[in-house]
Amino acid sequence: MRRLLRSFSFRLALIYAGLFCLSVALLVGTGYWLRVTVPMDEVRGRLEREAEQLQTAYGRGDLPRWPPRSNAGPLAWTAPWPFTRC
Repeated sequence: MRRLLRSFSFRLALIYAGLFCLSVALLVGTGYWLRVTVPMDEVRGRLEREAEQLQTAYGRGDLPRWPPRSNAGPLAWTAPWPFTRC
């Protein structure tokens, strides 16, 4: 057993196995970063810009009151049927 552990071919196989594991970890990490982290940062940026726009509009008083005041009761401000996508 000691002879096997000290042999050049066994050490070379260990080096190749280590490089293979390192390359797989690098590929998985890059895939995660490209498919999860980058889109999340884009969405976060859009939400921050939209929040700033809403804050500015609210500060100027441009936003309408929601729900609108009416005497029709709570069903006056429900979504129309059929539902429409924005």
